[in-house]
Amino acid sequence: LLLAVGVGRQSSAPLAAALQWVIRDGVGRAGRMLFSQIGTGFDAETKQHRLAAAWVLNMSCTLESISPLFSNFFLPIACVANLAKGASTIAAASTRGAIYKSFMRWENLGDITAKQETVGVAGDLAGP
Repeated sequence: LLLAVGVGRQSSAPLAAALQWVIRDGVGRAGRMLFSQIGTGFDAETKQHRLAAAWVLNMSCTLESISPLFSNFFLPIACVANLAKGASTIAAASTRGAIYKSFMRWENLGDITAKQETVGVAGDLAGP
């Protein structure tokens, strides 16, 4: 992503690169706030929302990874990707509680959450 905004080139202005980065992150955060207000039905259709969130996250990561190929359109592509990542984060977080609750046998939601976080970290360390 840094190469696409011009980092490493003699003619690039570091301020312009930083500004694009701030705009990209700002759009992503705005997307999270917007989607948290308009997203509904997470408890009724938990599995569908969680699956859609995972799919949108994968597509947005793919879009973000190919953005250096289109350096003229880097900012719009990166903004769309970050907007989608923000929406998928809200959808995934909104469904997490209901999914974890379905695994409960006793009042052990904290234990289940801790175990899932450990599995998530292990998956991150293992890579794709």
